[in-house]
Amino acid sequence: MKNTIYDLYIQYQMQTPLRAT
Repeated sequence: MKNTIYDLYIQYQMQTPLRAT
């Protein structure tokens, strides 16, 4: 089981991509 902040961040980005420029 590998749950790192980086992984969580990637998952978050996948679900809600940052497109607020």
